Amino acid sequence: KNIKIAKKRIVLASLYLGTGQMERSLIKQIDDRLEKEKDLKVVFLLDKKRASRIETKSQIDTSAHINSSASSVLLIKPLLEKYPNKVKLNLYQTPNLYGWKDKILPQRVNEIVGVQHIKAYITDNDIILSGSSFFFLE
Repeated sequence: KNIKIAKKRIVLASLYLGTGQMERSLIKQIDDRLEKEKDLKVVFLLDKKRASRIETKSQIDTSAHINSSASSVLLIKPLLEKYPNKVKLNLYQTPNLYGWKDKILPQRVNEIVGVQHIKAYITDNDIILSGSSFFFLE
């Protein structure tokens, strides 16, 4: 709901965005807002390795009717191209993954070294901080 009424800023910080129908709908909502609000700025902060990982057709939400591979970065790319002065994509890579580790560790395994896992969502002056699932035992 907040994205549909944002006027000044949208900031999404997360591990990755995903590539299914829900995420495509989110990108469409952001595109619609950017069309309507000339002062709106959008910033994404995602983990470089996870957001760049290509998901195969079998991993992507089949209801999205996608015929090719996708990643969070590829999903956001059209917004970057359409609104180069209004949309920014920041990709964080842990300093522990540079050099030989970055070159030899395969996808998914390289995420063991460390990922950017902030979950913060800002629209105008509203902030939502989210967390992972915690299980509390008595």
